[in-house]
Amino acid sequence: MGTIRINGSGKRMNTSVNTAQLPFEWESSKGSKAAGVFLVIFSLFWGGMPTAMLIGSIASRKFEPEILFTLIFTVIGIGIFIGGIALIRYKKTIVLSENRVKISVKSIKGNHEFDEHLSHYKGVRNYSEYHSGGKNSPSYTLYINELVHSDNKKLNIKLDVQQNSELGMRVLWENHCKNLSLSALSGEGGDEVVRKVEDLDKNVKTLIEEGKLEAKFNPRDQPPEGFRLAVEDGKLKIVMKDSPAIYIGMFFMLAFACVFAYFMIFKEGFHWSMTFPLIIISIFIIIPIWVSIYHASTHGCIYLTSIDVINCRIKFNGQMCGKNPKIMNYADIETITIEKDSNNNSGLGLMLKSDHKSLHVARGQKREKLEWLKSCILFSIAR
Repeated sequence: MGTIRINGSGKRMNTSVNTAQLPFEWESSKGSKAAGVFLVIFSLFWGGMPTAMLIGSIASRKFEPEILFTLIFTVIGIGIFIGGIALIRYKKTIVLSENRVKISVKSIKGNHEFDEHLSHYKGVRNYSEYHSGGKNSPSYTLYINELVHSDNKKLNIKLDVQQNSELGMRVLWENHCKNLSLSALSGEGGDEVVRKVEDLDKNVKTLIEEGKLEAKFNPRDQPPEGFRLAVEDGKLKIVMKDSPAIYIGMFFMLAFACVFAYFMIFKEGFHWSMTFPLIIISIFIIIPIWVSIYHASTHGCIYLTSIDVINCRIKFNGQMCGKNPKIMNYADIETITIEKDSNNNSGLGLMLKSDHKSLHVARGQKREKLEWLKSCILFSIAR
């Protein structure tokens, strides 16, 4: 039997459960027991001494109403004491076998045991969580493979947790599904995608050919507002135009820069000594804004998706995917879903995933537009 121990919450540690060698047992705690002992001792000083003073004043009949304020330290001390005991007491043990999951939890609330058949779990979900950092800690992303219970979320089990790196997580996810004979899950709620074990290694083109994935799209229909379809050099191109809000924001920034330059340089009369500040303002504020307005107004778009049907690949340019163009071959794309990217806490977008990488494109678009874009890409892949 394989065994691992996870100290702390497990949220910021790389952990992995080997489902190929069952049964497998692992333990986890909410924190260091030494930290719990420290909190208990600290609480005795923090709340114990003021409480002793209060009791002493009452016993000696020297009690004054102002002394009641020491009860604040007593209450806080009790809270710290309970928290320390909880750290010392908490222990969670999980045993995963070929057909059962046993969970034993020891906590300050008592002991609880769960014994579930593996068939009560609907699959293994692959997802990510973005955690914003504080003043002294950087933000980070957790990539997780989780065994998902059909009814009780408290019985969900994290099989893999990997920080700031998605490398290898999809392969582990697929292996867990094969080893446990469970479906592969991605997304949640209405966006949940369920794939059977036998379909795990198939790309979207194969799934479309087998009738397991729909590719309904009529290129003659009018595209959504702000979209345009074009064929150039044998490639289908999807163009998404800028929102008018972008131009409005640029013009407001330009107007602010001009007003700022007027009051700082020209109001009291121009002097050659002001030439250097004017150059700095022009370089860093006025010129970039004007160039952006001119480029957007002449080109008409800054988002571009190129679907190369002949060479069987898809290319994303411009702000649809960031600074650098990104390319994925049809044969590598295993899922296309609409979801948020937890890596940078961005809004809804189109997520394309393969065994080795994922692309999150067209961020911030409305769901109906993303549905249209998804259907268009699936239709092109199916041809």
